[in-house]
Amino acid sequence: MCLPRSKVLPPTRVVAVNLLIHQLEALDKIASARGLSRSEAVREAIDRYLQEESVKLGIKVALESHPKPSVKKSARAILMQKKLAKLRREVGELEGQVGELEAYVNALERINSKYVYDGGGWVGKDVILKRCRERLKSLQKWLRSLENLCLRLEQMGHDVVEDAERLLAIEERIDALWERV
Repeated sequence: MCLPRSKVLPPTRVVAVNLLIHQLEALDKIASARGLSRSEAVREAIDRYLQEESVKLGIKVALESHPKPSVKKSARAILMQKKLAKLRREVGELEGQVGELEAYVNALERINSKYVYDGGGWVGKDVILKRCRERLKSLQKWLRSLENLCLRLEQMGHDVVEDAERLLAIEERIDALWERV
């Protein structure tokens, strides 16, 4: 039985696409979790892909020639979008903090003296290195927290591969700093 197309949608065209079994299963799981049909989830994913690629390539693409049907978002979807924004903001902040600590350790390595002027007075280099290790522990906890958030967001169907790759790069930088302090 063929159901008529919804009158809310702008004109559409049916396109046959071969998907791998695991892609289809993941797509169905995501669509179900978000309360969408398979087609709605695919259209949404394609819109995101077109937006990202057109920006990367500098191509102007008209993504919406017709008004989008109003989609009622679930509370879960709203909260997950907020968490995704938080993840991306905090990954950037963490990268900045690691960069500052790297610069600090670089400066410490260039100083030949046992003592360093640190704000209010002279402090032994060993005290400064101890502070660096404490800061590294703090940054590692923050990294773990962001990795867990990243995994939860992926389970909810968000594309966080790029964010996970950034987190791995940050982890490598933190590991390299541990070897230096």
